[in-house]
Amino acid sequence: GGVFALLELQIRRACSALARDRDHRNVAAGAEELAEASAAAATAAAAARRVELAAGAQAGLLFGLSSAAARTGLLLSQLLVAEYGAPARGLAPLGIAASVGFSASGIFAQNRGMKEGRAIVVCTYAAMVTIATGVLTGLLALNEQVPRRHRLGWLLSLALILAGVGLLVKKDPSSKKLGKDHVSYHIV
Repeated sequence: GGVFALLELQIRRACSALARDRDHRNVAAGAEELAEASAAAATAAAAARRVELAAGAQAGLLFGLSSAAARTGLLLSQLLVAEYGAPARGLAPLGIAASVGFSASGIFAQNRGMKEGRAIVVCTYAAMVTIATGVLTGLLALNEQVPRRHRLGWLLSLALILAGVGLLVKKDPSSKKLGKDHVSYHIV
């Protein structure tokens, strides 16, 4: 609960900063107004980056918990059916139902992040956190083991994923995000 609350607080703060920036955006007439507009744009960009990170992390946690819930329900059902019989079979559908709920919440969080930030960055953060959540849940909660024969390759693949995320998240100065002001709709 605490991690989600912290991420939610960050998203709300950043979104309110973005809304304030949109409300105060005017055409710059002089050097002072231009400097003020430039500072406001920098603040808005920082707020958008916070939304991207927080929403992506929140979505990734929810997606990771979704897969863990399904796996846990199936494992508990399988392990406890021998001891308790038919009542333990209900754990598998319960785990799958929890998985559906977590997935739906993750989609909501990811879409909220894409509304304010860059889609590729939000999705990349979500994918990275999903992988980390799945790996940590498997290792710590489900008592799964890292493959011994391929441990170096496994660690190298995780490092390459993190490096790829770093490259994708790096902003190209020549790229521009098209906002709602730049989209035109044509009715045919």
